[in-house]
Amino acid sequence: MLKFDHVTKVYEGENKAVDNMNLEVEKGEFVVFIGPSGCGKTTTMKMINRLIEPSQGSILIEGENILEKDLVQLRREIGYVIQQIGLFPHMTIQENISLVPKLLKWPEDKRRSRAEELLQLVDMEQGYLDRFPHELSGGQQQRIGVLRALAADPPLILMDEPFGALDPITRDSLQEEFKKLQQSLGKTIVFVTHDMDEALKLADRIVIMRDGQLVQVGTPDEILRNPVDNFVEEFIGKERLVQARPTIQTVEQIMSPDPATVTEDKTLSEAIQIMKQRRVDSLLVVDGQGILKGYIDIEIIDQNRKRATQVGDVLNTELYTVTEGTLLRDTIHKILRRGMKYVPVIDEEQHLRGLVTRASLADVVYDSIWGEEDQLATTDL
Repeated sequence: MLKFDHVTKVYEGENKAVDNMNLEVEKGEFVVFIGPSGCGKTTTMKMINRLIEPSQGSILIEGENILEKDLVQLRREIGYVIQQIGLFPHMTIQENISLVPKLLKWPEDKRRSRAEELLQLVDMEQGYLDRFPHELSGGQQQRIGVLRALAADPPLILMDEPFGALDPITRDSLQEEFKKLQQSLGKTIVFVTHDMDEALKLADRIVIMRDGQLVQVGTPDEILRNPVDNFVEEFIGKERLVQARPTIQTVEQIMSPDPATVTEDKTLSEAIQIMKQRRVDSLLVVDGQGILKGYIDIEIIDQNRKRATQVGDVLNTELYTVTEGTLLRDTIHKILRRGMKYVPVIDEEQHLRGLVTRASLADVVYDSIWGEEDQLATTDL
């Protein structure tokens, strides 16, 4: 799909920003470039759509040298998302999304249809199409920036720290949305970040750069388990739990398979009795088929017991979940960052499968940090 063939970029009077890079990106692959400031990662990305042109070597897209393509046509065939979003304030959301399709002379009805289709991908209602950027939150604006890059259905999308300006919770949710979107659409993504957690979460392969050169290229697990040198070890952080204990990788391996639950039709009094029996202060709410609907806790019941009788009337549906197969390192990151007590594990049909708790994570942390020391101490005795 994308190939760097002995690519070098030298700025006048400076050292090489990119030094003899050789790299191939497969179709549908999510590749993340990361490294210290000034390592050449952003220069590398900008050479792909010729915002910066290489000094030596060739960059090929589908076997065609980008320097031999019409510049305007090249850029219209590549999606581009940046941290500053760059939505046009005087244009509606539809007009912003449809910018490239309009340049490509798509008819109005096709542009509108495409914008509606894209909004559905990020669970935004069609009513947003006629709003203006200032009427949207920062996270919503960033979603529109991503959709604009997808509008003309380009096979390749470049993303330069697109979520860097967002608050941590919005950033987490957008990362998850975009990874699912990329997997469902099969787009090839080249992504630049300075955040190792973001790289580990999103990438199929990570490219670590230093001083314009590739230091290591590999999957997140390959890099975590086999860093090539001390620079990579220090850059990714030696404390990463999955490296310390690689046998535990997914949430199923530590989740409780029998979380405390209640059905929507139960009364609040019955819910309290279940809490007493299970010695918990909250319950996950499921329907008759075991599909997760939300949760209730002591506080919710106390606030509503005088005006409601059934669980289904008062349950809270705002609940962060993970699906089976989710990497444990991502779940640890979420629980610690968001201060959550637990995370339900669901399947693709939303059936409740288990529960990851802070206590179960504490066991992993304990074993990862002190387990070996305890074992040695026992041996010495």
